[in-house]
Amino acid sequence: MEDHAKLHKYTERLGTDPLGKLILRLSIPSIASMVAASLYNLVNAFWVAKLGYQSVAAVTVVLPFIIFSIAIAVGTGIGVNALASRRFGERNVEAANQAVGQTFFLSVIIGGIFLLITNLFPQLILRICGATPDIIEIGHNISAYLAGAYPFSSSA
Repeated sequence: MEDHAKLHKYTERLGTDPLGKLILRLSIPSIASMVAASLYNLVNAFWVAKLGYQSVAAVTVVLPFIIFSIAIAVGTGIGVNALASRRFGERNVEAANQAVGQTFFLSVIIGGIFLLITNLFPQLILRICGATPDIIEIGHNISAYLAGAYPFSSSA
């Protein structure tokens, strides 16, 4: 019961703390995540380029499907955030916490769906994204490797 009271008090601070402080505190993780992803992609491009042009082409072809999966995850996150904000605005903190609490399971389900799609239809996905026959195999390896992270990285 004590944990429930702490969670309720913490959630209630979202409506009482100064806006500037809240924006800063809540935006820093997102900013850090975007910087880390950008740095990863930059370093990855240099390392993949050492393997040859076909590897760079394969990564480039796989990227649209990755971006699509990220868009679905982010869109779902925005929807859950909107629902939680409505409940919070209604002063129904319990319902807001419940909506946010379901996010983890929803993320795993969405990630699992993308994992299945990637593993069941890899060549079709790659062809739709513009892969030529000489990079299908490399693209399949890359997409299969990245697909393993979908259930864990689609946090909404």
